[in-house]
Amino acid sequence: MSDTSEEEEEQNTIGEYNGDRNEAKQRHGYGVAHLPNGDIYRGYYNEGKRHGRGHYRFKKNGSRYTGEWQDGKKHGRGVFVYPDGTRYEGNWEDDMKSGQGTYYFANGNKYVGEWREDMRQGMGICFCPASNCKYVGEWENDRRNGKGTLVHEDHRFDGLWKDDLPNGPGCYVFGDELVQEGVYIVREQELSDEEMGHSVDEDEPSLNLVPIWRAERVLCGEAAVNRIQHGLGGLGEGRQPRPATRAETTKSELAGDAEEEAEEEEQEQ
Repeated sequence: MSDTSEEEEEQNTIGEYNGDRNEAKQRHGYGVAHLPNGDIYRGYYNEGKRHGRGHYRFKKNGSRYTGEWQDGKKHGRGVFVYPDGTRYEGNWEDDMKSGQGTYYFANGNKYVGEWREDMRQGMGICFCPASNCKYVGEWENDRRNGKGTLVHEDHRFDGLWKDDLPNGPGCYVFGDELVQEGVYIVREQELSDEEMGHSVDEDEPSLNLVPIWRAERVLCGEAAVNRIQHGLGGLGEGRQPRPATRAETTKSELAGDAEEEAEEEEQEQ
């Protein structure tokens, strides 16, 4: 069913709609809506609200979401593609990233793990191909916080983190038989005008937090092996990110749906 001229008031407020309606004339079932701002939604409705599978495209910047909706909000499994090409594939709650999800950054980094209210929260892994390393551990408020391990090609650091910096006790592990224990102390360091890129107010100097490593002892051979086997005080005693279940839509299927929706829109335009 299409909107008629007699429903002009509805068109002016929520755009044009072609699709199913219920007895109360509400959008109900499958339909395509063209909003006044140019955005397009094609998918399912329930009593006037987006509900079920659907695809939403923002005209202003080209962002698009393909996935599940509930009561007019992104809720369930879905893929959101941003203007710069970054994308999120995973779970949504009340229009926000929440639960298990994967975020692909424009610089090539990838985060796989837990989210809450649009921020990385809980256990997660961040892969950084440019620096050939990855962080495996706890997150809070979108930053590395708690126990975590930073893994490089030839060594790794395992210890405590706060506000995205190593902070507190930890140890460096080199191979299987060498461990250096110590503590990171974070200090404030004033930035120069050149580092800031503009003049600095003398009354309010800008400070940079710098982690400083203080080695305390080195373990070799059997002592190092025992230290590693009995835990390094980091992720070994924590929780690993939960793997996806069969009940959840796979990332490849979600991404495929998003690509198909985008191709259909291009053909219609």
